[in-house]
Amino acid sequence: MSFAPVIYMKRGCPFCTKVAVFLAEAQIKLTWEYDTEENRKLVTEKCGKASFPTYQFAEGEFMQESDDIMAKLAEEKGIDMASLQVYNYFTGPVSMFTTFRKLFKLGMAAEGGYPELLAKLETVEL
Repeated sequence: MSFAPVIYMKRGCPFCTKVAVFLAEAQIKLTWEYDTEENRKLVTEKCGKASFPTYQFAEGEFMQESDDIMAKLAEEKGIDMASLQVYNYFTGPVSMFTTFRKLFKLGMAAEGGYPELLAKLETVEL
């Protein structure tokens, strides 16, 4: 059986969202796995910490950090990051990503942490 690259993602993570926008616009197809207990254990064993996103690009080869993952994929696929209009709109200095990161940071610092912030957000009606 041949190896297929895998991206390990965490729902609600701004850096995972950033990578997801990049993958979608660049039309890069990877196998997606989410932050489960089993995947968290695997990522921790292979990388020394459970951090998302994590990219497994070869058998036993993993990398973390969203910018590094995107740079590797862009180089491999010959993609000019500056040409990705949606990605650049989403990640610019005054953007949804910047706001999302701030909310994530506040959620991590709040009593109950990020899980409690997510629970509170589910009760907000738009």
